[in-house]
Amino acid sequence: MPDAGDDELQLYAAHFGRLKPYLENLRDIEKRAVVGQLYLFRNNQLLPMESASEVLHGDKNSPEVIDLLFRENGYIVHMVICCPLHAQPSYERLMDSSRLLLPHVQQAFKIYHTIEQLKNYSVGFEQAMHKLNSGILLFDGNAALVYQNRKARAILATTHVLSVISGKMVGPSSGATQDLARLIRSAVEQGKQGNQRASGMTLRMGDGRDPGMAVIAIALHPHIHSAFTEETGVYAAVMISTGGAGSGLEPDLLQLLYGLTPAEANLAIGLSDGSSMERYALQAGISLHTARGYLKLIFQKTYTSRQAELVALLRSIPVVIHNPD
Repeated sequence: MPDAGDDELQLYAAHFGRLKPYLENLRDIEKRAVVGQLYLFRNNQLLPMESASEVLHGDKNSPEVIDLLFRENGYIVHMVICCPLHAQPSYERLMDSSRLLLPHVQQAFKIYHTIEQLKNYSVGFEQAMHKLNSGILLFDGNAALVYQNRKARAILATTHVLSVISGKMVGPSSGATQDLARLIRSAVEQGKQGNQRASGMTLRMGDGRDPGMAVIAIALHPHIHSAFTEETGVYAAVMISTGGAGSGLEPDLLQLLYGLTPAEANLAIGLSDGSSMERYALQAGISLHTARGYLKLIFQKTYTSRQAELVALLRSIPVVIHNPD
């Protein structure tokens, strides 16, 4: 009852209180009735609308409130029509009011169910994000932080090289902070243009207190409903990691992210998993000179310059953590 005054609210509360004992009965009726059946609650009775004509025409007392009920997707909807004093509610007027109200109520329920569905999706989204071994931060069209997964919060709570302050990523120096802002802004703009590209950088304190952190920004291109502004979408995902033992990466992922060839991707994964250049070349059946040539190309494509930086970058890429339970 939008914009209802105190008197109308009191009338509604009184009628709804008398209606409560009949709700279970209504559920039983609706199990056998046609979906969308409309009921009139009158004189402590629950009547299908086809019976309402006789009841209303035969009742000389003018009710102040008329109760209509129907079931919509498992919910009982109670519509209240307040009548002016001494105005006799005819069956035709009641049906006209119902026809006007029902489409709006049904549309409201569609919106409600969509919201509930999105909530269910978000639960699965959260669970998936928490299974990743890297911190994930999502940014909207204004490059503002809108989400952090559990790993991101844990990393940010312990590292000295990166903080999030007022929704912005702050590095160990003003220069690093500016580079981070440019990295995220670039990913957001790429996402708006539909270019799903990845770029990265490495953060270090320079005093040996911190092992460093790889930061990868991936452009995303969401579908934004026309009713919302472009900035409401998530246009960039930033992955952060301080590294760990074993990458668990697949070559196809590196080929997709950085445009590596299969041979380059396999070498990169081997180095990320702790292999030396010499040992990898021997196992792969290639010369050390060829392996070094691959590594040079990998540096160019991943915007890294040293093997340690490459390993940190690769270990920041999320893989699913398999829980034996």
